[in-house]
Amino acid sequence: MRKVLALSVFSLIIFILACNPNPKAIKEGYDKVIIQLPNQQYSGNIHEITLYVNTSEITQTTTEDYASFRQPYYIPNKDYTTYVSKGDIIIWRGVSITDTLDTVNITQIQHHAGKKLLGKNVLKGNDGDPEMVVGMIGKDISDQDTLDHEKYIIHFTVFENGVKRNGNFRIDPKLLPDY
Repeated sequence: MRKVLALSVFSLIIFILACNPNPKAIKEGYDKVIIQLPNQQYSGNIHEITLYVNTSEITQTTTEDYASFRQPYYIPNKDYTTYVSKGDIIIWRGVSITDTLDTVNITQIQHHAGKKLLGKNVLKGNDGDPEMVVGMIGKDISDQDTLDHEKYIIHFTVFENGVKRNGNFRIDPKLLPDY
């Protein structure tokens, strides 16, 4: 687990360096990261949101049945919630539960409703293999925001045996301020 988390932090630092050629990135333990950009400093927790997909069964009409975050069965995907604070980094990635050679690409995160905690309408994927999206909670969260959440849409594609399956898929979980 520590190796996977350390690799995730390392991947995040590489992503940050690719996006901005002069940041100073400092790792603190395995669950904190400080990113210092010119005139800005962010410090927060890292949330890795993994979407698990049955790549051989999913269709446009069965997305809810064959894609989940491995939450308890009584929580639908639309109610899956990640609790965040300002400065938290979120990494969205997809995994096939059917075949390790199949690919689930998270192509974008789109604001849908509520507070815009991510600060943008759309966060694009990193064009990696598999593709993932990294975002940061940039909005100040006050006591009045504790009941306000952000609904967002995860856009993803599925490749089964190297062939794109049934176009693009969508799931809409939410972010909620954490105190």
